[in-house]
Amino acid sequence: MSYAHDRSAHTASAQILPIKFLYREKQHSEVKGMEAVIDVDGKKAIVDSGTDVEILEVGDLTGTDTDYDNTRATVLMAHVTKNGTTVYYLYHWTRWQGERDRIEAATKEQALNWLGKNYHFATESALARAAKYGLEVHETA
Repeated sequence: MSYAHDRSAHTASAQILPIKFLYREKQHSEVKGMEAVIDVDGKKAIVDSGTDVEILEVGDLTGTDTDYDNTRATVLMAHVTKNGTTVYYLYHWTRWQGERDRIEAATKEQALNWLGKNYHFATESALARAAKYGLEVHETA
């Protein structure tokens, strides 16, 4: 499956599945990670934002269309299960007191939509990682 992205139209929005998850925070050297049991299309997987593959990280808007900060972000992640299936999820992290990091499961279509919506932030290496894990995004005129 591939997703053609038109830079002039940024109206795609990812529909995130409601999930039930268990979590615990862990330390991976100096990187804070989060583990969760997620359910995507009836498949359960234990994911870990500290060890799974980061495809693209996008900071949250701080009030303008171009001003992003580094105190909150959403990261598109890929996890490969023991049987070789790739599972996608969004890891939302925050440094704000009173807010909690969270993980949301995403289908392949939802991951493609999120990646397409944030295509203008993606580097060539991020797009290569996306393609390696089954998410092909192509720019259109």
